[in-house]
Amino acid sequence: MPYPYQIWLRQPCLDYLGTLKASVRRRLIFWLEALGTDISREGDFTTRGTDDRDWHVAILGPHAVVWWVDHAAREVRIVAIRPADR
Repeated sequence: MPYPYQIWLRQPCLDYLGTLKASVRRRLIFWLEALGTDISREGDFTTRGTDDRDWHVAILGPHAVVWWVDHAAREVRIVAIRPADR
């Protein structure tokens, strides 16, 4: 079995996680870590990122997680975690 991909978060993602209650933060981190072992997971939709890549967007309750998979580096790049648009 191949090793899971590493999870890479931008600083604003870490800042956002730091504002959440511990139980909510743990659930989101668990979901993020699962991306490393399930790199084919798709979001609820995709959007064109500022780097001209297709970014996956998953809506997790009141939160939106935005990521792309860097296969060359074996990383899942989390580019945003923020309140979901309602």
